[in-house]
Amino acid sequence: MTGRKDMDVSPPGGAASGGAASGEGEGPGFFDRPQVRRALWIILIALCASFGLAGFVVDVSGKFPVEDFGLFYGIFGFLVFSFIVLAGQHLRKILMRPEDYYDR
Repeated sequence: MTGRKDMDVSPPGGAASGGAASGEGEGPGFFDRPQVRRALWIILIALCASFGLAGFVVDVSGKFPVEDFGLFYGIFGFLVFSFIVLAGQHLRKILMRPEDYYDR
């Protein structure tokens, strides 16, 4: 960075200014407790399982026969999301600029 004061992007009262958000004297947050994390994982897994089972119970008729499979949309969404992430990693190699690109 150039070191100009008007370019400072740290939040007011945040960790950069030593305010209350710096974490001094505070205990672990609500979501840092192991019991809460475990409960959230159980809720997430139960929701995924119930929506997956609902795909077999609810009658869905698609344009193609493969869409009639109960877990089709979940599996298709996961595969497309994975493709986007992996393609983005390779696209980054093509589009990435050096760190000092704008300082030149």
